Amino acid sequence: MRVRWIAAGVAIAAFLDLAWCGGVSAGLRGNWSESMPRGIWWAEKFDGVPHRGDIVMACVPYSDQIVPYLGHGSCPGGIEPVLKVVAAIEGDEIEMGPSGSLINGVRLENSMPLASDTLGRELKRWPYGTYHVAHGEVYLFSTHSPRSYDARYVGPVAVSAIFARGVPVFVWK
Repeated sequence: MRVRWIAAGVAIAAFLDLAWCGGVSAGLRGNWSESMPRGIWWAEKFDGVPHRGDIVMACVPYSDQIVPYLGHGSCPGGIEPVLKVVAAIEGDEIEMGPSGSLINGVRLENSMPLASDTLGRELKRWPYGTYHVAHGEVYLFSTHSPRSYDARYVGPVAVSAIFARGVPVFVWK
């Protein structure tokens, strides 16, 4: 009887694995980071025009500092894409400072840069200052988590690095 349960479990796991792999190729993605609600997201085709407030999937600029925070993936340097909110777009003014970031004079929730991560590793932040978002770039943040690795540390991201809009399918906090 126990062998049947084990065989059934293996069969179910294999089925779910195949279903998930098929889902991934069809556009399903899992988010297990606290930066955005955890769960299953749909990768909707990105039309090349970012809008403030969009949730997007993108490849952030590679750096040695980012490696511990992202898993293996398809982005340059072999890192995984991020799921973030487009907080600032072309023409916006972003002011980054020790108490957080302002977009066009409005404080962005959970945007205060941290000196270190939960393991005590130093976080090198993007330089404080006022920036005007240039053509072809965006600033990606997570307003969901104060510990997110986002524009506070990587600065602007090229619009061309965005490959999908993120649509929640089944998510939880």
